[in-house]
Amino acid sequence: MRGPGRPVREITLSLVLTALGDALLGAAMAETLGLPRGSARAVALATLFGGMAETAGFK
Repeated sequence: MRGPGRPVREITLSLVLTALGDALLGAAMAETLGLPRGSARAVALATLFGGMAETAGFK
């Protein structure tokens, strides 16, 4: 584990799986849920920044 937050490998795994899911199902899921197409990307970006902040010791 690097720093007080989640390990970088866990964050990477989460983001890669999110990207794969978005690539395969993102458009259909967003349409079905009535969300903008970029919603999954926005969540992934928030996850990335949150993970970076945790790893750096910020909350």
